[in-house]
Amino acid sequence: MTNESNLSGVIIQQCAKYPAMQVQDLLKLVYQNEFGCGHMVTDTAHSLEMITNEVRKLSADAPVGDVFEYIGNNLCRLNLRVLQQTTLAPETLNSFFMLTANKPMGSHHGFEAKAAELITLCENGAIPFDANEVTQALAESRISGHPPQRHSEEYRTAYKPAYRVVNKTFCDFIELFCKIDGALRTKECVTASVEGNCAAGKSTLAALLQEVYSCNVFRADDFFLQPHQRTPERFSEPGGNLDRERFAADILQPLQLGQPFNYRPYNCRTQELDKAVAAEPKRLNVVEGVYCLHPYFGDTYDIKVFMELDESEQHRRLMERNPNMYDRFVNEWIPLENKYFEAFQIPQKCEMRFNTGELSNPKGESHR
Repeated sequence: MTNESNLSGVIIQQCAKYPAMQVQDLLKLVYQNEFGCGHMVTDTAHSLEMITNEVRKLSADAPVGDVFEYIGNNLCRLNLRVLQQTTLAPETLNSFFMLTANKPMGSHHGFEAKAAELITLCENGAIPFDANEVTQALAESRISGHPPQRHSEEYRTAYKPAYRVVNKTFCDFIELFCKIDGALRTKECVTASVEGNCAAGKSTLAALLQEVYSCNVFRADDFFLQPHQRTPERFSEPGGNLDRERFAADILQPLQLGQPFNYRPYNCRTQELDKAVAAEPKRLNVVEGVYCLHPYFGDTYDIKVFMELDESEQHRRLMERNPNMYDRFVNEWIPLENKYFEAFQIPQKCEMRFNTGELSNPKGESHR
């Protein structure tokens, strides 16, 4: 199921859930599905101020609602009440919003096509709205150049909406963002590990965290054994193909001491160490890659995440990503990883586990 093809399902679900919806609320839903936020947001401080002021005005007796609702096209409405219910920081939610808003999407042609889908639902009786009324509202919107829609007064009175439209990926990992923000409230520096199966999205998640927090990201792949270290004895150990001694000395120990440091990444193409890279601890430091939770490192991490996916999806991604290396992954590297996971019970040691094969197939649910 593609994000576009489930728009009808999203519309039907929203109409059933919010019976006070009016035609303009339908058009707002379709507009957000196509355009997302619909405008650039350049002033970070002003955007954050608007969010905090809006949260401050939320009445205690207002409907709590869902943490987020999927609205199709890889977008969600993220309820601002999450800032009252969890440890998520306003700054983090504002980052979600700004990162989404500043990646423009959609077109008038796309909006018109989706509005036609909406009209068809009315004509078929799938939703309780008059197709002629929707057609008229669409025509008026067209004359004005399809500006952003506002919720109707009926909708506002009944449901008191307070949300921001954000990319679905932020909501997929909302539990992790809450965990990080909770830790940052109590610690000056937080170190998180992102472990898991190859092709499960470890690097992608680390990049997402870096985008939101401007944090450090250190890659276990930069610390594979150099050729002279690759002995049969070392490879017989679970997780033995990581230079854990150098990784601990060059990365983990300086992070714990809070000191600036240098390290030399291993280059798989040249099979040599590259030039030194300068780094220093930040408030959030992320270590990503298989073997980063080896018991050799002890109780180093404040947060431990495991990324996983089904074998069939893993093989599909590997073939799509690098067909020339597919056989080595399947016959060599994946067995080594699985041996390590099983020997040290790595998935079971992680507070959070995410199956990215499941996350990539949204079904339009709301989440509490």
